[in-house]
Amino acid sequence: MLLCIIGNVIWTLAAASLAIAATCAKMCVRKEWRDMSDNDRHHFIAAIQTMRNKPSRRGQASLYHDFTDIHASNVNSVHHNRFFLVWHREFLARFEAELQKIDASVCLPYWDTGFDGQHPLYNNLLIGNAPTCAGTKSPNPNGAGYCIPDGFCAYWQNSNKDCLVRSYNPSTIQFRDNTVYATLIQNSASYDALSDGLAAAHDLVHAQLGGTMSNGSPGDMYMVTKSSNDIMFYFHHANVDRIWWRWQKQNPQRGGRNSSTAYSVGYSTSEVMPEWGFSVYNSLMGDDGTVIPDGSKRQYCSQYQTFSQTGRNSNNARREELEARDGKFRTHHCLSREPLGSGKHPKTVTRRVIPIVSDHWIAVNADSLGMNRTALKNKVRSSEARLDRIIRHFDEDLDEYLFANEEANYDRAYHHVVQNWKHPL
Repeated sequence: MLLCIIGNVIWTLAAASLAIAATCAKMCVRKEWRDMSDNDRHHFIAAIQTMRNKPSRRGQASLYHDFTDIHASNVNSVHHNRFFLVWHREFLARFEAELQKIDASVCLPYWDTGFDGQHPLYNNLLIGNAPTCAGTKSPNPNGAGYCIPDGFCAYWQNSNKDCLVRSYNPSTIQFRDNTVYATLIQNSASYDALSDGLAAAHDLVHAQLGGTMSNGSPGDMYMVTKSSNDIMFYFHHANVDRIWWRWQKQNPQRGGRNSSTAYSVGYSTSEVMPEWGFSVYNSLMGDDGTVIPDGSKRQYCSQYQTFSQTGRNSNNARREELEARDGKFRTHHCLSREPLGSGKHPKTVTRRVIPIVSDHWIAVNADSLGMNRTALKNKVRSSEARLDRIIRHFDEDLDEYLFANEEANYDRAYHHVVQNWKHPL
């Protein structure tokens, strides 16, 4: 590798990749929706609505819809494979950059779906009918149509003039909770291990939130080719990117740009990503000032602020000292709403059984992903089995620690189990 330092700019040549790392003039801090101020939320919503009225560059209904077209055009190349995390990082960066051309103060928010995993609809600052919420769900098909009727997504239409559809089941909607994410971040030895573990958890959010209507029509988030029509796509994928970013920060020797485990084993970071036309190497880090070699002079200057866990619609009052212990990732910000566990110890609440990604979701998306249905099903079920093992081992170890240390509170036990993980992932 050749390093050439000119002033405060570092030019790094690695294989066929050229990355320019420079100081960020401004770091964009991505916050959980509930941690944003009312003013910040208003600015974000206004920028989104303006983007939906700006002319398309790809023959779509608007600039906003261009991103649906970009994602749909690449779904078969960037899901359930090595490009998943790195490609979507650039996708989010481009979307955020367009918003910042409208309002420089705007940064992409994220939804900590793991915090709300057992009860996603408790996040009523995001899923609600107020003008600063993203709306609720579409009504069942009737003469009046099936557009989302409330929130800032009210009556949104896609490029083909169809309503944006969101059709979750309020009684059964559920995601993976932060137990699996904290464990993956702390203990995944490589990019592949993290990405493979995230796969089914990511798919479940799409399947559960998108849902299907009573006439069998799938919601937009349900379909990989339509998912980025819904603003929830960006909240969800910013969270996925945040998990990867935290894994990178937790151990730079493991996740740093030049580490042998920073990208998929057997593949070079010099390979060019679909659509973007530049190498993986350029998009590996999200906050080091890398200048994207596309002529835009755009830099990677985005970081994530830890969710406070005490958002205005949360009853969770656990604010421990764990975050201050050192600079490493700590499970303080990976706790869920309830002290989840087996329920055997009185300090834990029995977690609900996690639904699987349905065979129907696999069937309707396999062709779009360019995968055989059986192959996709095997990938999803393998990822789910891995996450289920994490939950089982976590609950067993949590009980063992709590029964042996009765003075310990749940946060301390949670932290101990994740930090002292003793099982293969």
